[in-house]
Amino acid sequence: MNFYVSKRPAKRRVNKLLIVVIAAICLLCLAFFANKLRESFRKPANSYNIHDSLFGMMTYEDRTLAESFASNLAVVAKDVSAKRVNIKDAKVACLFALNQKEVIYSKNAHKTVYPASLTKVMTALLVLENSKLDEEVKITDVINKLPAGSSKSNIKVGDVFKVEQLLYAMLLPSGGDASLALAEHISGSVDEFCALMNNRARELGATNTNFMNPHGFFEEKHYTTAYDIYLIFNEAIKHDEFLKIISTPRFICNYTSSVNKAGQLTFTNTNRYINGEHKPSIDAMIIGGKTGYTSEAGRCLVLLSRDEDKNSYISIVMKASDSGMLYSQMDNLLREID
Repeated sequence: MNFYVSKRPAKRRVNKLLIVVIAAICLLCLAFFANKLRESFRKPANSYNIHDSLFGMMTYEDRTLAESFASNLAVVAKDVSAKRVNIKDAKVACLFALNQKEVIYSKNAHKTVYPASLTKVMTALLVLENSKLDEEVKITDVINKLPAGSSKSNIKVGDVFKVEQLLYAMLLPSGGDASLALAEHISGSVDEFCALMNNRARELGATNTNFMNPHGFFEEKHYTTAYDIYLIFNEAIKHDEFLKIISTPRFICNYTSSVNKAGQLTFTNTNRYINGEHKPSIDAMIIGGKTGYTSEAGRCLVLLSRDEDKNSYISIVMKASDSGMLYSQMDNLLREID
């Protein structure tokens, strides 16, 4: 006896399954492309992606990294003028309102310049992030590698200091010798520390910066921008110890000398706002900052200030012609927050 079994139901089931699979694939593709399209039109506030022309050195990975923190920062797309600011001499100047995440004034914020001793802000940041203040450092002959003409704190080979004392030596009299000693203490060598500096700069979004040394003495490939200095300084001021040091006019350092005797050094802050040499006619409270100078960099200063409502500001002047003009131009910036 022969039985006939229709194959049509099986074919229908296969056809329906195939249709379902194709439809699912199509839906997934549509969802994927819709998401990509949405991302292409989305412009996050303060995202580096909207300023690709300004951040030409930034890779895709750099931009992705920057987006994670850019919403907490002021972002400069172009020069920004202010009614009471008239910066004629300095080539670069910026004023940022930290609480409002606002750019109040900007002149050449993304122009490549030499940072001089503003470099030491990054050095200090890495020291604070990678060591303890009471760690002892025995000074080695690494300090003899400091270029002639650099500012010094007069530490000697064989002297023993605490990390905290060397931070004062570096940030107040701007001791390049202390910078080298700290770099070697943190990374084992100056070269390794410079690699750490550049990696940290990238993490902070300071992608138009390249460090060749921890002290800032001129090297052609050692450069930054005012905006990158803002990013680095903004991170450093999160450390209470950094704020304490940069606001100190003078520091008496008691240490153990190379001949195992008690020694004493006095470190005086090069910042004229803090050491009392310059008294501005403004009401803003100046907390502290860092100075810098080489003939190639000109006179430089980054500053943290607060207004009477305790709002914080970072102001930067770079490549001023002389010290008098540097502080005059900085006064001009600070009047905008009075």
